[in-house]
Amino acid sequence: MAGLSILVIIPLYFIYQSLAQAGLIAPVLKGFFTAGMLATSPLLVLSAFSQFRVLDFLQRGTFLVFLVFMLMFFALMVFSEFSGVDADIAYYIQLSFMRFVYMFLLALALVRMGSVFSRFIYYFIVGYSVFVLFSSSGGFVRPPVWHGAYIFEFDYQQVAFCYLILSMVLLPSLGAYRRYFYYLMVVPALYLIGARSEFFAFFLLMVIIETVRNWRLMALVSVLVVLAGVAALAMADASILKDFRMFSIFFDGADLSMDARTIYAANAYDLIATNPIWGDFGSHPPGEYIHNLLAAWVDMGIVGFVVYLAMLIVPLCALVLLGLDDYQKPEWLRAFCFVSVTLFLLVLAKTYTYGLVPMVVAVYCVYRSGATSEALKSRLDW
Repeated sequence: MAGLSILVIIPLYFIYQSLAQAGLIAPVLKGFFTAGMLATSPLLVLSAFSQFRVLDFLQRGTFLVFLVFMLMFFALMVFSEFSGVDADIAYYIQLSFMRFVYMFLLALALVRMGSVFSRFIYYFIVGYSVFVLFSSSGGFVRPPVWHGAYIFEFDYQQVAFCYLILSMVLLPSLGAYRRYFYYLMVVPALYLIGARSEFFAFFLLMVIIETVRNWRLMALVSVLVVLAGVAALAMADASILKDFRMFSIFFDGADLSMDARTIYAANAYDLIATNPIWGDFGSHPPGEYIHNLLAAWVDMGIVGFVVYLAMLIVPLCALVLLGLDDYQKPEWLRAFCFVSVTLFLLVLAKTYTYGLVPMVVAVYCVYRSGATSEALKSRLDW
């Protein structure tokens, strides 16, 4: 059941997006992900209850904090329906709540993958990356395609998000050569797909994994890379990078998206200063939210923000302490990668409804309860 859900929501989703972008099929399911989520949710629920004990999760403080946040999120969802806020904002909150539940269940399924299925997912991602490389000319994403009144656009951010999820699940259990081959295929593919946040988050993921797995070698390599980077910048004009979309975010005024986000952030700071206790839900136009975790403060007030922050900081602190003994275990490294990468993205680029947040709680609770599949607890040597 869980395996079928994973196949539908990631490999089949990738294939659908690619075929629809190329005009080879009509996007009858629009973007597909929401339809796939609705279709596979019952299977994931059945899988979760058959493979995990609820009591094991209720013994974890992080899960209890997660439940408190989800109750607040549910209340916000109900409030959005009856408070008269913009319909687009209400729909976004309602969909985000459902995605939170779904991504939690999906994470439970992913950490229970067996060796054969993990192998399939590995080769699928590598194979799809090769497809991206050979299908790109300056970039993989093509212009929108009209289908009657519906405009289909390749969802590059969601595809890159799925790349990141699978990478954090698989890489901690892979041997060195398989990891390096994976990096070789995936890094250029992510660059061509064009999701900047996930692209740079993947580099953080690589640094964490290689530092833990080969910390002595990584220390030497890091010094050499820094020295090489300083030397390269000294000999070249770094401003040429602002003409490339992936790097324009590092230059003031070179990226319209970053300029807009700066304005959204300033507006959010004003809202928090004006309404620090209760926040001011629905006060901004649809889509013009601050792109970091402070968006939780705007929507839920200071209590919601503190609960949200605790849901992430508590597992991070626990993992740091547990890492003194468990750092060599793939399941510890997996949980640490999830929480570290998620916090990185929430601080710099993503709002509080980002789909990795519930996955952090799920992966951490599974690690603490010792319920990770035997295949993912050990090295995947094929």
